[in-house]
Amino acid sequence: QRASKVGASAGNDVWPVLLTQFLHMIAVGMSGIYYAEVLLNSPYSLGKVPTSQGVELTETEILSRTQTLLSLIIMANSICELLSSAFLGVLCDKWGRWPVAILTQTGQFIDFFVAAMCTVPFCKQGFHFERSGLAIIVARSVAGLCGNFRVPAMCCMADLSTPETVGKNFGFLGAVSGLALIFGPITAMVLVQTGFLRSVFFASSLMSIANMVVITRYWPKAVQNPSTPWKGANPVELVRSVVGRSATLRTYGIMNFLDAFATSMFLGTMALFTKFRFGWTQANLAPFFLLFGLLMPFQLGVVLPALLNRFSQPQVLKYGYLTSSLAFFLFFLAGLTSYSVLFVLVVFPFTLGFISNPTQTVLANQEVEDWELGRLSGAYSILETSGKTVAPLIAGVVMNRTLQGWFPSFVYLVASAILFPGVVLAFRLGSLVKAADDEDPIHGEDSSVEMTASGKLG
Repeated sequence: QRASKVGASAGNDVWPVLLTQFLHMIAVGMSGIYYAEVLLNSPYSLGKVPTSQGVELTETEILSRTQTLLSLIIMANSICELLSSAFLGVLCDKWGRWPVAILTQTGQFIDFFVAAMCTVPFCKQGFHFERSGLAIIVARSVAGLCGNFRVPAMCCMADLSTPETVGKNFGFLGAVSGLALIFGPITAMVLVQTGFLRSVFFASSLMSIANMVVITRYWPKAVQNPSTPWKGANPVELVRSVVGRSATLRTYGIMNFLDAFATSMFLGTMALFTKFRFGWTQANLAPFFLLFGLLMPFQLGVVLPALLNRFSQPQVLKYGYLTSSLAFFLFFLAGLTSYSVLFVLVVFPFTLGFISNPTQTVLANQEVEDWELGRLSGAYSILETSGKTVAPLIAGVVMNRTLQGWFPSFVYLVASAILFPGVVLAFRLGSLVKAADDEDPIHGEDSSVEMTASGKLG
């Protein structure tokens, strides 16, 4: 690990990466919450598929079918992302960052455009996919295969950073994501007033096109390393060779998996849970995510730098994971009541927990060479996607079994329990790093791994 490492393109402007992340997250913020709405009107959800024999379904049965379909779609996206993350990481190192970024935006464009074609057309003669459930599964799978923008964005930001700016730059990357989640829902609320969900997904498609222009014209010149071995495209080999090299990287990898697992359980069920429990509609979801978007830049752009000025990075990591686990537990308690305002208030600790993400990324990036940043991003994306792949299935099963019982929000208690081992690992980070130093001869007594454990990097 080299805490003094300077990125390959350090000194160049970071605003192009921040702008593309902003536009990307606006598109996600606009469309993400409306996939469930599209699926509610799918033939399967409404019981119009041949196997249902025309039996009229109750509202609860429709919601249950929609949740099942939504879980399958999230799983399809996650599995495809799992298969492609290592490949994209290797491509980032072989081709450079911006060519891969263009590829990911192309995948996102296809996803948003197909979703638009699954909604009610603007005119009676307009085209739309009748089998909307199947079409969205295919579209989300394409987005999973080649739409993982996180890999090139993280790599490029690391390239542009110095030891003095790396923490701030990754904090800004998270902050602009939060700002985008303000403008995304606001824009969606305006577009929904047209009465056509299609306009929301079309607008998201345009954001992807705009991103391609910005990436092509303003991202730093691609630094290529053709000698990067293709064997790194094997997901198992990539995780083993990159994440498995030290106790610190393994610890961060496990924590990343657990965090993605729990967060996916919440995001994959929230829309339908609040519709069943509180009677929420599109008009309620947009303000909820608007509040989420307002808090994210505050937590990452104001609270996180303030904490890093006072505490070390490993300590901030502890606070982030502890707060996240507590937030899921509070979602569980709030969901037991009929007061939706309590559910909304939990967004405050929930967004605070996100301070762990950029902190963890910075610590992990310091452990590898510049030419391996793409592989590292790919490896962690694999672990994160693995969590997102399994989570929807478990969330769907838990929610379908408990939604009408004594504990309708039990799925969020499960999420809290799943994340708790991550909290334990965060508090045991020092001893785990010491064990890694003992078994890894590369990390000597004066290495910055030890500095991380003792809190000197913050």
